[in-house]
Amino acid sequence: MQTYEIPRDKWSTDVTRFGEDHHRWLVSVEVLGSEIGAQPEVRNLPLEGLSAEPAAKGGSVSVFVESDIDDHLTHLIQRPTRIVVDEGDNGKAAMEIVSADGTSTIVNFLRPPL
Repeated sequence: MQTYEIPRDKWSTDVTRFGEDHHRWLVSVEVLGSEIGAQPEVRNLPLEGLSAEPAAKGGSVSVFVESDIDDHLTHLIQRPTRIVVDEGDNGKAAMEIVSADGTSTIVNFLRPPL
């Protein structure tokens, strides 16, 4: 297992590359906040991609998933301040995106069965 923080100046390239490396993996998204508790947003949907906009362009991270063959969802995280990746063993990985308001979004990745 390897845990590392993506440097802010590499968010755009490294987040996109991580999404490409995990394309079609099953994704679950959960938002954690002191006022809202743990809120599941997405459960086991295929990943289409990830992107990160630099702070100079508004600052955001987008998680793109496929909910149906003709239907796609985007989960948007505004004003991120920190992105940490945990590349686990056995076909699992996770990314935590911390927002300026203290909210954390946890994106869990599970390699789909072959």
